[in-house]
Amino acid sequence: MGPPGAGPEALIRVAHQPRTADGLRAATAALTTLRRHLAGDPAAELLPEPIGTGRIGGRSWAMEGVLPGRPAQDMLETPDDRFRMLSAISTAIGRVHAVTSQTVIVDDRLSRCWVRDRVAAVADILDRLPGRSSSPGRLAGLESALTAELSGRQLAIGWIHGDLWPANVLVQGTEPVVSGIIDWDSAAADELAVHDLLHLAITTRRLIERTDQGAVLADLLSGGTWTRDDEVVLGPPGALDSAERGVDAMDDRRFGGIPARTAVWLYWLRFVGSNLARHQDLATDRAWVAANVTAVAACA
Repeated sequence: MGPPGAGPEALIRVAHQPRTADGLRAATAALTTLRRHLAGDPAAELLPEPIGTGRIGGRSWAMEGVLPGRPAQDMLETPDDRFRMLSAISTAIGRVHAVTSQTVIVDDRLSRCWVRDRVAAVADILDRLPGRSSSPGRLAGLESALTAELSGRQLAIGWIHGDLWPANVLVQGTEPVVSGIIDWDSAAADELAVHDLLHLAITTRRLIERTDQGAVLADLLSGGTWTRDDEVVLGPPGALDSAERGVDAMDDRRFGGIPARTAVWLYWLRFVGSNLARHQDLATDRAWVAANVTAVAACA
């Protein structure tokens, strides 16, 4: 939307289902809070400005200010362009993470949110599948291991975008410069920044390899290697030895102070839960469950 003869100044997002409406409300609340946190920081200009919400014709809508730029997804094709694009996105979201960050000791509340509740959601999906498998036992072991790994650990937590991938980032120029980060429907507070970075890395890899998110995760957890694109996103310190690039080769500091394998498991649990929150029908989509839940759970 905008004045006649001029470019758009605002856009209206319309929900076609109740869960989409929940996403619009969540995005508006997140943007309002984040823009307050980021007030005076250049990173605030990367977030759409929430203008208003309402209902019309039985559907919820939300209006946001328009941000300049083109989708970063346009820069996926060549390695050099992709390198610059991923580096720019990592830097931009890193500022949001830094400004909203706080250091905490992982207690039962966080452990329940990050591990127990999310493992239960995965187990519920697997329980609906025909036949018996070893997944329930594997998940119980995974829950115990992750809880023990995290309990009492001092970590930085804060706001995350929750669905950070090149299609949700706007860029300008060939360098490029990030000019906007959009679609904050899955944003959340009290989360690990590495969720955004892993989502960016793994989604980019999925797009390039034309596969499922779960296939990339299962590969990493069962002996696959990090790519140079992954390293760009996850950032310093240190570079990987070309002879040792497995999931455990990454320095813990790249993952906010937790082991790489632990970070990947935590990311997977949130990835499944976040997708189910937005698309409840995925729980009964056998192809999606097989590719993104069963295949990864088998690696536990």
